[in-house]
Amino acid sequence: MISNREKASIFALLGVAILSSANALGHNGISHSPTPLKATMPGMNLDKAYGMINSDYLAKVRPILQRSCYDCHSGSTSFPWYAQVPLLKEYIAADIAEARKHIDLSSNFPFGGHGSPREDLEAISNSVREGTMPPFSYRLMHRSALLSDAEKNIITEWASRSLALLRPEKN
Repeated sequence: MISNREKASIFALLGVAILSSANALGHNGISHSPTPLKATMPGMNLDKAYGMINSDYLAKVRPILQRSCYDCHSGSTSFPWYAQVPLLKEYIAADIAEARKHIDLSSNFPFGGHGSPREDLEAISNSVREGTMPPFSYRLMHRSALLSDAEKNIITEWASRSLALLRPEKN
């Protein structure tokens, strides 16, 4: 039996989904054109820079993202019971497909998706700093996905350190 609280949450989620669907898809028209990258440190190649970024990611950031981001941004989605409700099912499936298109955390760094590693780091940092991820509609039903201030700092500091290792390649 579905409780009144769960029913209210479903209707709230449907409302948020409908209202946010117009702006949620496609990064609001921002296109991605990956620029080739180089490592910024003398004598360091890009593979070594990626290795350093990934080591830091695995040690500090991945556990946070697994809890807060993997349901939409990886192949490890844990679907909640309400994902079988007809209108929500289609919305959730489309939202997850769109999220994975933008950034797929299924692999370690560099991530999959349509952005470059630098764009992914910038997007993660901006989303965490601005509080746009996890989105409100997800946080509504998944309180455990909320990021603490300490977790936000860990993620944004990792992104900053990582971005410092990468620079666009000049033609």
